[in-house]
Amino acid sequence: MATMPSDEILVRVQESLKNGPYVCSSLVKLAGGTANFLYRGTLANPLEDGSKTIIIKHTESYVASNVAFKLTSTRCGYEQAILKALETFPPVTNSEITVTTPKLYSFIYENDTGTQIYSDLPSSADLKTYALTHALMKEQCSRLGYSIGAWAKAFHIWAAAPEQKELREKMKGNTAMKELKYRLNYTNLVATIDNFPEILEASRGVFEEVAKETKEELDREEGSLIHGDFWSGNVLLPNTPLPDASHPLNVYIIDWELSHLSHPAFDLGQMFAELYELKHFKDIDAGVWLIESFLRGYGKLSLEMASKTAVHVGAHLVCWGSRVQGWGTKEQVEGVVEIGREFVRKGWEEDVEWFEGGPLESNEFGKMKWKTAQGVAKSITPRMSPSILVFGATGLMGSHLISFLKKTIPTLSLTVCIRNNSSTLLDYLNNTVNVNRIANGDFSEHDKISQLAAEHDIVINCGSSWDVPLTKTIINGLTKRFEEGRGKGSLIHVSGTGNFVDGRRDGKFAGPGTGGSKVWNDDDEEDMKLINTSMLNGGPDAE
Repeated sequence: MATMPSDEILVRVQESLKNGPYVCSSLVKLAGGTANFLYRGTLANPLEDGSKTIIIKHTESYVASNVAFKLTSTRCGYEQAILKALETFPPVTNSEITVTTPKLYSFIYENDTGTQIYSDLPSSADLKTYALTHALMKEQCSRLGYSIGAWAKAFHIWAAAPEQKELREKMKGNTAMKELKYRLNYTNLVATIDNFPEILEASRGVFEEVAKETKEELDREEGSLIHGDFWSGNVLLPNTPLPDASHPLNVYIIDWELSHLSHPAFDLGQMFAELYELKHFKDIDAGVWLIESFLRGYGKLSLEMASKTAVHVGAHLVCWGSRVQGWGTKEQVEGVVEIGREFVRKGWEEDVEWFEGGPLESNEFGKMKWKTAQGVAKSITPRMSPSILVFGATGLMGSHLISFLKKTIPTLSLTVCIRNNSSTLLDYLNNTVNVNRIANGDFSEHDKISQLAAEHDIVINCGSSWDVPLTKTIINGLTKRFEEGRGKGSLIHVSGTGNFVDGRRDGKFAGPGTGGSKVWNDDDEEDMKLINTSMLNGGPDAE
């Protein structure tokens, strides 16, 4: 019997590994490799970092699942280029969830084929499969989605920085993948009209205009560097019950061969559309919860960013939601096409009123309510409420403050940083106060504190306001936020009524330069200039 192509590839991969540190005692073909041949190799000898398994990704000049579909093998060279560059991009950690990219150990390109060797995340599953097979709770989605969103924001900032200019120039050459991305989403957007004429024909003009403008933007090469295939299938996590916030969890962002210059909204739109389909087709609430928490982690979107994201959500729903075999009923497929159409139209028109809950809200489409679709859309639109981080949330003042904030502004994005992980406290914060995120950290963990501060518009410190190193760390994080173009942050620090006393019971300060006892007025600039480090609790203000 003739050898099957996949068997031939396996033999060739084994042959390429026989000399060197990556000799494997066994290779197992992995499912899910549509464009490439994927294997998990068990090493004959562990690597220096202790790894016992590796991932081998072999690329041919065709799609692995369809030899007739020709696809340039140069794509693996661009993937290698960005993965090497990403070694300078630090992992992003929130609530003990660390999001990063796999380490590229080796890259071999010869005879129009490429073989990449990566670090492995053993016993893992992609996020889509994980959500389909695990009952994710809202609190778990809040942590996981936020962490992925924070990583995505950090990546987009890193990718647009001046330091990555040379990388961006390099990735401009990945035109084949950029054109493929366009064809699959925007050429197909117009082509899909013929499949659902009753639903889509009236929107032909809008679809053609969207496709035309998107093509012109891509041709100008004015965008930033994006992942290019950012969806739940390219997010890996351990295929075990999600640990609580006190235990670490590693998440990998994989499959970078479609990376190119485009608009970051393409990354967000693809991810949101795929997560939304979990709710639409399978009634899995985790899909919507992950979108909401992702956006809290990513931060506020401008109107332009929100509109482009909505358009790409719609394009993906129309093009992909209608084509996945066996994913839903005929009614569900038609429903997702109609919802996708509205995302494209309303995003293109920048119809903020519709995204905030317009006249379609009460209409039902089979089991799928427009309200859910618009809830997703509303979460994508720019949000006016600031994000707030509170230290000392379990103290006398902090506990009352966070409760008041959420009752007064229910839409507020509120994060609390705590050290105590008792189930009673977590239940109170999640279900009574309804905080959006719980971060775990000690005031001595300066890197973590600085990162948390950088992620929020306002930091309120009512935990240890007299701690000068802590205050400096918070300010460093807010400064980093400003320098990265995420806006100017604010620090509010509170420590009761004793900020500027010298230890006397009468609450007055009689130190040098004050002219004796004095009533302090924080609205008086001259008073503020007199604050010095000799005062009890004066350090943070003086510094």
